[in-house]
Amino acid sequence: MKAAAALLLAAALAPALARAGALGELCRQSGGADCDAGRDYVHPAGWIVDASCLRDKRFTAAQFRAALDAAARKFSPNLPVSQGGCLADYNPQWAKEITTFLRANPVHITCPAYDPKSQFCADHRKVEGSGGEMRILNVGPCMDEKGTGLAGTLFHET
Repeated sequence: MKAAAALLLAAALAPALARAGALGELCRQSGGADCDAGRDYVHPAGWIVDASCLRDKRFTAAQFRAALDAAARKFSPNLPVSQGGCLADYNPQWAKEITTFLRANPVHITCPAYDPKSQFCADHRKVEGSGGEMRILNVGPCMDEKGTGLAGTLFHET
């Protein structure tokens, strides 16, 4: 009975372990650090989010994930503005290009320590072999409810 339960547990864990290994490899390819610790978050759109962003004091992990979802909707080639899309209506070809690029070349998102002297909400730098690195910097002013918020910042930097 114990052997059967152990076998069942091993079979259930195998896909999760394979997925974790694949995510770790994807993280390493995009220049991520500490990829095997299982703390980074890989968004379905293709961003690899450093664990520091999920512990950042400027927003909650749930807010950050929701902002990623909203940003992904903005460049989805299939969603009209009425459903949170943007580029599908205004530049559908670019929406397809961004979606394809991000899935093939993940952007690694990091959240370095807050620097009040920074003049930028976020920035992006090229990294060979990946979609580059996006750093969330002094994002507070860009999170104003009257603007596009964190999702708009993520969309813009992507």
